[in-house]
Amino acid sequence: MVGHSAMREPTLVAGPAVQPRARAAGAVAAPELALLLAVTAIAVALRAGGLTFQGLEGDEGYSIALAQRSFAEMLALFGYEANGTLYSLLLWPLSRIDDSVAMLRAPAAAAGTLAVPALWWALRPLAGRAAALVAALALAVAPYAVLYSQYARAYGFVVLFAALAVGALVRALADPGRRLWWGAFAAATVLLAYSNALAPIYLGAAELAIVLLLAGPARIGRWLRWLVVAALFCLPLLTALIVERSRRDPLYWLEAPGLRGLKDAAARFGVGAWDAPGIADYAPVGAAIVGLALLVVLGRVGRDVLVALAWSTLPVLACFALSFLTPLLTPYYAIVALPGLCALLGVLAARLPLVAGVALVLVALAFFAAGTRWQRSHPVLSDLRAATAAWRSEQRPGDTLLVDVIQVLPALGHYDPALRATDGAYVVEEWGDRPLPPRVLGLDDPGGYSDPPAGPPSPALVARHATGGRRLFVILNEWTPRLQGDALHSAGIGWARAHCRVSERTFNRVDFLVIAGCPRTA
Repeated sequence: MVGHSAMREPTLVAGPAVQPRARAAGAVAAPELALLLAVTAIAVALRAGGLTFQGLEGDEGYSIALAQRSFAEMLALFGYEANGTLYSLLLWPLSRIDDSVAMLRAPAAAAGTLAVPALWWALRPLAGRAAALVAALALAVAPYAVLYSQYARAYGFVVLFAALAVGALVRALADPGRRLWWGAFAAATVLLAYSNALAPIYLGAAELAIVLLLAGPARIGRWLRWLVVAALFCLPLLTALIVERSRRDPLYWLEAPGLRGLKDAAARFGVGAWDAPGIADYAPVGAAIVGLALLVVLGRVGRDVLVALAWSTLPVLACFALSFLTPLLTPYYAIVALPGLCALLGVLAARLPLVAGVALVLVALAFFAAGTRWQRSHPVLSDLRAATAAWRSEQRPGDTLLVDVIQVLPALGHYDPALRATDGAYVVEEWGDRPLPPRVLGLDDPGGYSDPPAGPPSPALVARHATGGRRLFVILNEWTPRLQGDALHSAGIGWARAHCRVSERTFNRVDFLVIAGCPRTA
């Protein structure tokens, strides 16, 4: 990290246009490569070290259920699960080798690790060695990045391909006559779309700003043409999305846009979770704001700063703006801007005076490290593993398991083979290709994906399954109160407390109840 412009490497930006490719960046010297390898090793250690710390969560079960089907079945089911198809495609051969949690999350860990050198590669020609290394280090330790590198969904690939897309775009603008970089940009955009269908739209807002900043309006046409090329390769994805939309609203659970969504996204950038305590959640974002303000005062704002600022803010603002048409704002989708935030921290550190730059990096990294440490001692995901273990150890013949909401059943099936189909496949009630396991009931949300009645449990349902010597086991996961209100104190559970024997336990965002001895009618 350096604080004086004379010590900084030449960047792509000079005057009104981008410099030629030959001057984009110097050769990678051995010390720089050694530092990059050390940063990447940190990323590997953080992602591999906690890969199985948390149990599988509901959405992860869908990735695995898709990969378990035959290849033809999986492709057909993309008409239900069109978003993030890349992950299941990669998981399809891996799950046939080993179905351990480590293997199921291995693609996410690999993508999250590769995103670190990818960000270094993307930023280096624009802002120099120091900024690129600091940005890579920030991404290596960012709790948000670590968490979704240990999660069997495609969010780690969103981070990876967002970095590659921007890096290829910067190089394409530096040498617009060379199709290699434009082709690489289109390929990264396609892979980004198959990781998350909305991510290219959000990142596109930042890309437009980058084109204007580095090359001016004359290059917008070429950028748009290559986006069209990418869109042609996304036609199968678009078809699957249309089919999915004809069956149900995949985003019914999102709320109307509001400042709370932006607040939650900022907190995720800091700690990676929505319920970590304290204002420290916003420290990395706050450090970036302070550093940017200081640069403005010092008059050191260059185009590299503006590019990083656009990359870190415009995707989130685009998501927020589009949410006024239809609700889209969720911290999950804001992860496409995480490489931009890390890039901004790196650029600010390199542009600021030495002491200020070092201080900014230390503050951001300290809070990133604290957030990752908090995650390792406070599971962020629902503990369906513990709830399933309780059911397995305590249930007897005649007992019934009520799952509310039913969407978590595939994850439960990972831990209890009795909760799978007869052929061993994870059961997704909505798909209708496998019946529910015996003694399993499901409830859904109002407007949800599945056919079962909407929860929370009614007194009549409880009475029907918890009479005589039979018991009703109830699993209420974290989505239940979000979409059904306070299900733990709903009419059915309240009636059971008043008329039956009820034991209650909580396993990190999962309420587990055992109800017995009820009268036959409510």
